[in-house]
Amino acid sequence: MESYCKILIIDDEIIMRQGIKYLLDWEKEGFQIAGEASGGREGLELVEELQPHIILCDMVMSGMDGVEFTEIVKKKYPNIQIIILSGYDNFEYVRSSLMNGASDYILKPMLKPETLLETLRRTAKKIPGFRFAPGKTASVENLLERYLLGMDIPAEGLERAFTHSFFRLYGANLKRNPGGRGDAELLDEKIEGFLDKMEYGTHVKLLLNGEMVCILWNYDARDEERLKNDFRKLTEKLTFLDEAFFGVLGSRRESLKEIREEYRRSFLEEVGKAFYSRDLHFKILDGGEGKEPARKKFDFGCYTSLLGSRRYEEALSMLEAYLNGALEERMDEYRLKNITKNMLYSLFTTLEDQSEKIDELRLKYFKQLDRADYEAEFRSVLSDVLQSFREILSDGGWSNDRRIREILEYIRSHYKEELDLKEVAKVFNFNYYYLSAYFNSNVSEGFSGYLNRIRIERASRILEEENLPISAVSGMVGYSDHSYFCRVFKKITGMTPSRYRQEKKHE
Repeated sequence: MESYCKILIIDDEIIMRQGIKYLLDWEKEGFQIAGEASGGREGLELVEELQPHIILCDMVMSGMDGVEFTEIVKKKYPNIQIIILSGYDNFEYVRSSLMNGASDYILKPMLKPETLLETLRRTAKKIPGFRFAPGKTASVENLLERYLLGMDIPAEGLERAFTHSFFRLYGANLKRNPGGRGDAELLDEKIEGFLDKMEYGTHVKLLLNGEMVCILWNYDARDEERLKNDFRKLTEKLTFLDEAFFGVLGSRRESLKEIREEYRRSFLEEVGKAFYSRDLHFKILDGGEGKEPARKKFDFGCYTSLLGSRRYEEALSMLEAYLNGALEERMDEYRLKNITKNMLYSLFTTLEDQSEKIDELRLKYFKQLDRADYEAEFRSVLSDVLQSFREILSDGGWSNDRRIREILEYIRSHYKEELDLKEVAKVFNFNYYYLSAYFNSNVSEGFSGYLNRIRIERASRILEEENLPISAVSGMVGYSDHSYFCRVFKKITGMTPSRYRQEKKHE
């Protein structure tokens, strides 16, 4: 029997999931996006519910990585095929996943339509007894979803499905309050029942990104006020089921092109503002909403470099300052939480020597961040997790004072060796360039100056206490070049080694 080959996408980056969704004309090629999840545990629940044929799974995710996910799925559902999405630096993980039963892998930087389609077709052939049928026409719902998400689909063709004059978009996040009185499936069921009773105009209901319901309503001018009142009543009913529910009714628009512009420019941002509006449950846009405010992009490269060089307090301060700014600018809830978890995950992975405590933090705080319905709760959880990190770093001996003492002690103990900054960087697991900057900011004379001072102090004592040739003293304190030793000695003490010895003898 011919049918669509059902695809489940699992990736903790919403941008990646959206990119995959409109990378192909799925139905035309015989595939269908059955669902999406932001993590391994959520993905396991959807596997049970949707029974997909193929899973596109990110390798590195918080909570459960691709290796563990693959192992669990293949044990329970051996016929489900898994394609791993990976970066260049995760080959060992990819190998583990392939050993656990993954069918194939795609490097994220190489993810192109032709690469994805070729891999999907190759993988579909491995599904026992399955035949898929390319060439099917996508539904209005699927075309509209891709159109809203940015895929290049002619609006004119879509608009033929709508016969009335105006459009409005209604949206809400069905998963704002996981585990609360409101259940996403129950909310969706109530929405369907209510829409069936609205006997004017036409509509299309979409579930975007697995959690945001969007209703496009096509209607005539005479039904304007009726439409507003109906969606207000719908929101009141849903708020009774879920006290964190928040619905937004977009501005009146005359074309799908205007609807897409509003969706991308301001609609998602407005839906996300439920996070900042505890007592507000329904909002009607009036068309005056501007573009999303320009935000300074988080310098993730600098952040990971700080973590790599174990400058944890600086990294935490950088993270804290950015997130406080995002809260002040009212970044939408989903984006805020996703960015926060990505930043924290990077921090988790650098603290391998604290793995037990880190695992506890991850389980505790990721769940609390997800369940924070409002800004005040999020700020409280963020404050707690940052404080917990600082306590662990302090207990683990990674405070700046202690770390610099350890570095200085190492130099004092190894000054006789052919010591250089690269060697110290290797010992303390530092990036060489960042250690240089770190050392210069904490020790006024820099690495070379400090090492020379330690060596000359030791040489001075030897010259005072023993009657050894100056060339021998030079070698004893780590200098292989006698003339260089003499130049450094004079620069620091103001006299040559021989003069220094003579002066001390006559004291």
